[in-house]
Amino acid sequence: MKSIRHRFTFIRSLVAFSVVCLFGACANSQAPSGGPPDKEPPEITEFTPNNGTLNFREEYATLRFSEYVNKSKVAENVYLSPPKRLEYSWSGREVEITFAEPLDSNTTYALTLGTEYEDLSNNKPAQAFTLIFSTGNHLDSGIIHGKLTSDAPSGVFIFLYPLSGINPDTLNPETTKPKYRTQVGTSGTFEFRALPAGKYRMFAIKDEYKDQLYSVGIDGFGAPLSDIQLRQDSIPTINLRLGVAVDNTRPQLYDVKAIDPTIIEVTFSEDIDTASLTQGNYILRDSSGQIGVTTKAVWMNHKNGKSVFLSVAPALDTAVKWKLSIRLGDTTVRDLAGNPIADTVASKLFRIESEHGDTAAIPTLRLPFPDSSKSVGISTVFDILFDRAVIHDDVDRRLVFTNLSTNKTVLTNDEWRGDNLLRLTPQKPLDSDNWYEFKLSTGGIRALGSEAAMKDSVRYMRFKTVDVRTFGGVKGTLIDSATTGNERYVVSLVGKDKKNRINLTVKNVGAFEFTEIPPGIYTLEAFVDTEKTGKYYYGSAFPFRPSSRFGASAAELTVRSRWTVEGAKVEIAK
Repeated sequence: MKSIRHRFTFIRSLVAFSVVCLFGACANSQAPSGGPPDKEPPEITEFTPNNGTLNFREEYATLRFSEYVNKSKVAENVYLSPPKRLEYSWSGREVEITFAEPLDSNTTYALTLGTEYEDLSNNKPAQAFTLIFSTGNHLDSGIIHGKLTSDAPSGVFIFLYPLSGINPDTLNPETTKPKYRTQVGTSGTFEFRALPAGKYRMFAIKDEYKDQLYSVGIDGFGAPLSDIQLRQDSIPTINLRLGVAVDNTRPQLYDVKAIDPTIIEVTFSEDIDTASLTQGNYILRDSSGQIGVTTKAVWMNHKNGKSVFLSVAPALDTAVKWKLSIRLGDTTVRDLAGNPIADTVASKLFRIESEHGDTAAIPTLRLPFPDSSKSVGISTVFDILFDRAVIHDDVDRRLVFTNLSTNKTVLTNDEWRGDNLLRLTPQKPLDSDNWYEFKLSTGGIRALGSEAAMKDSVRYMRFKTVDVRTFGGVKGTLIDSATTGNERYVVSLVGKDKKNRINLTVKNVGAFEFTEIPPGIYTLEAFVDTEKTGKYYYGSAFPFRPSSRFGASAAELTVRSRWTVEGAKVEIAK
């Protein structure tokens, strides 16, 4: 009886356990409910083999986490260097990683878990984890430390290529996967361990496709100052800066359609630089090339930066098939990155679909910002935008720009960008803490090709400039132990939010000074302006060109009103 009673108790417990599992207690792991929110990042608490294991013969490694994690994210962020195909099996918080291909003999391997996996509360680790082991009796001991400077370093990959036995000029990360790679955490630091001695080339890649290749125009990129010569008795520290994806894609002529016989809408594959809105860039003929039509005006669609309108004369014949071509050359149509239009997609055929023109084309106006705005910068550029092409003289002679505090006219350099955007650049900085006024008498302003005019009224835009007397300053020293004396430098104050950046160009190392700086918390950065553009050069992947030398100071500078911070320092890396 005793044995039967024990057996019954066991069966009852098993049934109860099954019922609990059936209602979810043994289902997929999930974060416990209740209590304070989980903000702790996940960590690796146990692993096999031990770090530094020699003569490794197993077919798997294991990682145990401090908490339950997103399994698919872990699988996406594990990589073996040198690479082999991997498979995964889970048991609770532990994953077994099987080497689905035989490991090479006498080779040091690095199994790395990157920084883009998450626990069940979406917390990410602070840094990558790397497990080192060797299939031989020797463990390569080379180490490379690094720091990535970026507004958002977490998740960026560092690609590392051995250069031994290859022609370095043929290495192209667009087509060649790295032998070693690791991932940067929130701190921006990274490390490669157990590397053989030799020469290496490194890149920072924001690998958006996770394909271990550099996708130009898609991935953010940064090159080092030089290739790396690694010895077993040294630990080089490499500094990198990550740039945004470089737009090298040339715009294409996407579509052409006639709004009416005198207005043509031209659509491109990307936003167009208004500086390239010139009438001579658009050539309109019939499809046989016999009949030419003059472009009288060109203007940007105020709602869509990819769309441009043309006013033509005489009116297009609806019975004829027409061809629009973009004139090529130095002054051709360009995108916002300065890329010229692709010459292979620079013309389109089209027909007229409507015989009725827009005879009541009355322009509408948009001023740069609302009336009575305050704290406007003293070096602001002002854009006055109409929704269609207007007669320039109608606007120029009706616009008055006045300093209300002194009752003096503001002298500006005026530039029409296309026929609907007037850009006004004051010839000198505006006075601090002064009221200004734009006054535009709209009566008589006409759209090109239309006799209809804007209503007779006056549009005002008053604004007050920022009071620079409330600003502070920074005095400091720029250090460069590798200077040749011919460099030009850019020193930058970077706001804590990373959005506000104030640049100062200096010709020599030594003392520098920022004046009229808005109060706030800043850090200092500096770089050698190798391209003489005032912009940092991130290097080139193929053909390889190193980046500009730079430096950054982690010390925060608190700029206060009417006070100059002194003693700031920033040093350019060798």
